[in-house]
Amino acid sequence: MAETDLNNGTSSNLAKKLKVLSIKTRQLIFQLLSILEDYRRANTKGGKLTLNGKVDLKLYAQTVRKLEQMEKLCDHTSKAAAFLTVDNVEAARKQLQPIINAKL
Repeated sequence: MAETDLNNGTSSNLAKKLKVLSIKTRQLIFQLLSILEDYRRANTKGGKLTLNGKVDLKLYAQTVRKLEQMEKLCDHTSKAAAFLTVDNVEAARKQLQPIINAKL
């Protein structure tokens, strides 16, 4: 989406899309972190993060790291949207590169 819109010169529309995407993604990340923390605190056997009645701390830590990586990608998305707002397409392209190359 981003590469196509950048090449077509619709930077203002793309800036709005990226900003909305960043906000919604941050909200989802916050919700997931809250749920994850609830599972850790509850230490329930029914939760997917439990192993033999205890929280699998390795899986918990890995999940938190992935969510933190997603947050960093949101930062890049917000910065790209800001650059597009001032029609700095090249800087926006640089900010979007980590997102394009991301392997979560």
